[in-house]
Amino acid sequence: YTADKRYNIATFIAQRNKRVFDIMASLCLLLLGPLLLVIATERSALFSNIFAVLSGRRSWIGYEAGTSLPQIRQGILPPYVLQKGYEPALAVQLLAAREYAEHYVVGHDFSLLLKNLKFAGKKSK
Repeated sequence: YTADKRYNIATFIAQRNKRVFDIMASLCLLLLGPLLLVIATERSALFSNIFAVLSGRRSWIGYEAGTSLPQIRQGILPPYVLQKGYEPALAVQLLAAREYAEHYVVGHDFSLLLKNLKFAGKKSK
């Protein structure tokens, strides 16, 4: 037992799997681009987001930098399900980010991307 927090996302294997997922998801989204333009409610930056993830500058799912959590690429989508017109409180966002980092598995990225797919074209902050 240790008092230190352990974050799954900080391991080399998790970071490699996250990057492989980002590349595969971007390629799939690129192929489905015309369909996504119909589905997405926010589509202004869809293709620039896809290419930002493919180039390694961004990740599909990520949390804000500057927290006490392990550093990862800035995310297009947050580690929680988005709802139009609703922004969770900062404490809730931080809790979701902490849970995401502690219990990271690549399947969680897949699930969040599918649930937030209509927001994949949102402009970056």
